[in-house]
Amino acid sequence: MNASWLTLTVMGLGLLIGLVCTILLVVVAFQKKFLWGIAVLFVPFASLIFTCLNWKEAKLPFFGIMLGGALIGGAIGATPGASEAFWKQFQAQYNAQLALQHGQPPPPATTDLNAQIQEHRQRLETMQATFAQDGAEMTKQYQELDAQRKALKSGDTAAITKFNEAAAAYQTRNTARKLMAQQIATAQHELDELLDSRSRANAGAPSTHR
Repeated sequence: MNASWLTLTVMGLGLLIGLVCTILLVVVAFQKKFLWGIAVLFVPFASLIFTCLNWKEAKLPFFGIMLGGALIGGAIGATPGASEAFWKQFQAQYNAQLALQHGQPPPPATTDLNAQIQEHRQRLETMQATFAQDGAEMTKQYQELDAQRKALKSGDTAAITKFNEAAAAYQTRNTARKLMAQQIATAQHELDELLDSRSRANAGAPSTHR
């Protein structure tokens, strides 16, 4: 199911704010000390440590990154799909229990579940393929960044600035990749729940053999 234009706009705004503020944070780190800049780029959680130790200089970029992440997360959470699947499943279970209370057989929902399962499976496979391709591209991008870093000279301001921009773009892409991993985990969880629901529905279905 395609996201609305508003969702895409909010997500794009979040990515833009996150990218700009990440670049600003990297620049502040390099201005403080060259090793701090390298750490913020490549060491996990180094940006948080740097922000805590240099709150006055880093608080604005940090809040901007948090705002960008919040916008992206909110846009993803607002994307229809997960909530619809939940309410469909809830309604099916409610109708089945209501029918049992009145002595009626539960309405068949296996066909609807099969359609949902197929849709979720296709979406999950597409996300996993995209994630794998992105991982290969990021590995190559990291190797290129590492080679640029080793070739940097302390007096080459233009080269350092260019490297900082490329490294900040890499970090932003890495953040988006973490969000993608969360989406894949959520989609896998939803698929597992749908498969369990179908198994329970099949187990509770009356047998046609005598």
